[in-house]
Amino acid sequence: IGLSDGSHTADVKAVDGAGNSATDTVSFTVDTTSPTVSIDSPSEDANISSTDVMVEWSGNDDGSGIDHYEVQLDSGGWTDVGTDTSHTFTGLSDGSHTADVKAVDNFNYTNTDTVSFIVDTISPTVSIDSPSEDANISSSDVTIEWSGNDDGSGIDHYEVQLDSGGWIEVGADTSHTFTGLSDGSHTVNVKAVDNASNSATDTVNFTVDTTSPTVTIDSPLEDANISSTDVMVEWSG
Repeated sequence: IGLSDGSHTADVKAVDGAGNSATDTVSFTVDTTSPTVSIDSPSEDANISSTDVMVEWSGNDDGSGIDHYEVQLDSGGWTDVGTDTSHTFTGLSDGSHTADVKAVDNFNYTNTDTVSFIVDTISPTVSIDSPSEDANISSSDVTIEWSGNDDGSGIDHYEVQLDSGGWIEVGADTSHTFTGLSDGSHTVNVKAVDNASNSATDTVNFTVDTTSPTVTIDSPLEDANISSTDVMVEWSG
């Protein structure tokens, strides 16, 4: 009565009237506790850029021991995977999914853990709005403006790059000003990165020109006297 969970041994002795005895022994396990199971990967609300998703878990039962595990995707029915502690669901559609893992011990006690995640295999969109392609800009400070979108996991951040230099992360900002640009041609790339690490890039080329042109009147000469009412002015620039 009131045995604790775990292994036990019971002995039974029979004694006759002459004092002779015999003993028999039986070992058994008391298990009134459900097993434990915990999904280790993916994490809750993870964004995954693949249609094949591996679910990994750990489980334990100190009583009768784990008999098997079962897995289920989106309430679609349980699959017995034996004592494996991982299972890959393949060909998942983009969008939200839920995976359940059930641990079953040798007394048919069960416990379940659940994880929700998003499959996002589609790259975000990004478009540079300003400056326009091949624009001529009379300032050494140039502001790049863009717009982006991701209907799956959402935009995580943007990055910008000038003339094949290093990428600069600008968070959720949709504009960035490059300062002190030299006169001449420049190229800027803007990258959108979603929460599943998919990315897309747009590019704009422009010219910085902060130097005024030159112009010289070649004819007539300064203070020239001209004997015609029609005067041709010639110059170079």
